[in-house]
Amino acid sequence: MKNPKKKRKKPNLDEIISFALYADNSKLYSVTYRDFDTLVETSLENFLEKNEIPRHRIVLVKKKDKILYVKHNCCPKCGSSLKKENNEKICINCGYLIHLT
Repeated sequence: MKNPKKKRKKPNLDEIISFALYADNSKLYSVTYRDFDTLVETSLENFLEKNEIPRHRIVLVKKKDKILYVKHNCCPKCGSSLKKENNEKICINCGYLIHLT
């Protein structure tokens, strides 16, 4: 009997931040978070210095240009919903395209 292939578990937000801080160069990471009706992009270090911003507001985490985390189906550009097509997610409002790896 063949063993079914196990899907690789996507790292959650806490795992990504922990890896960036303790096992990688945290200067390479950027965070996009909600600030009322706008989205703000900053470095991971700056985000963590502002400890009054709760983590549930994080929408996107990137390492250089590679997207590591996208909150549920939230567009990192405008905050609208994303629809999944093949290996991509597309914003229903602005057309922003995310390639999934």
